[in-house]
Amino acid sequence: MRWTRLLAVLATVASVGALAPAAFATGATAPCSTGCVTEYTPTGTGRPFGITRGPLGSEWFAQSRSIRRVDASGTITRYHVPGTKGNDITWLTTAPDGSLWFTRRYTDSIGRITRSGGIREFAIPSGSGAMGVVVAPDGFVYFSELGRYAIGRLDPATGATTEYPVPSGASPVGLCMGPDGSLWFTEEFNDRVGRMTTDGVFTEYALASGARPVRIAVGPDGAIWFTELSGKVGRITSDGTLTEYPLDGGPVGITTGKDGLLYVALAFDKELVQMDPQGVVTGTWTLPEAGSGFQVARGFGRDIWVTDYYGRHVYRVTPWS
Repeated sequence: MRWTRLLAVLATVASVGALAPAAFATGATAPCSTGCVTEYTPTGTGRPFGITRGPLGSEWFAQSRSIRRVDASGTITRYHVPGTKGNDITWLTTAPDGSLWFTRRYTDSIGRITRSGGIREFAIPSGSGAMGVVVAPDGFVYFSELGRYAIGRLDPATGATTEYPVPSGASPVGLCMGPDGSLWFTEEFNDRVGRMTTDGVFTEYALASGARPVRIAVGPDGAIWFTELSGKVGRITSDGTLTEYPLDGGPVGITTGKDGLLYVALAFDKELVQMDPQGVVTGTWTLPEAGSGFQVARGFGRDIWVTDYYGRHVYRVTPWS
């Protein structure tokens, strides 16, 4: 039943360690095998969702109707976002100026929060169901519109939005900006990965039926990496060359660590997995008491942070001792 609920969430959105032999990262002393995971339980009934490394030496994460940050001491600070309802706030990203941007899937807006907690929101088209969010070098903010089958662009200077409909008519979910300056996105319910240039030119790449690609990020090798809930991690280059690696356990969140390795959160197995750029799993850590591994983000050292949507936890994992 819990996994049925998790699939439904992905549709609308869409100190224990066990380590396999690992490739040593630059500057690392040894792989961590005990005391590697620290669990934080934020107050309230909200569910942690998106997470990003932000200002004030903190990891910032969305929790239903608020933005929260946890600092190096484990202290959690809450910033209420007015007018939210349900599990409204989803993705977070950090802008070059140190502010953070967030999406609200139920209230047709995206917002910006400063390091001091000041919040400004911008209206976006009705029914957007905004999910992924990216701040481009030119200051425009791009977001995936699950409900309008488009990639949206916000000009923060004027509040004006522009929509770029996905040619296949599919709902984009995950979103990142690649080294080629294009937007890359996942189509969870159309089994494709897409690329959009900043002037709105699309290319879509088909995956196997039932792949269910969800999250997407730039890898350590400059390629685009993404998770497939069906049990794979994919890699695609700017020329469309696709490689897939099997990974059971329901891969969802994905990020690149400071150590040059990939980290993937497993929703079903409630673990964080370390993977090298050749697709070889080099480490696995259990998330104690987790309901599901969800989103992941790099920390300030070699640590990795994971949100747990169903168990209402946030975890800090230290892969290296």
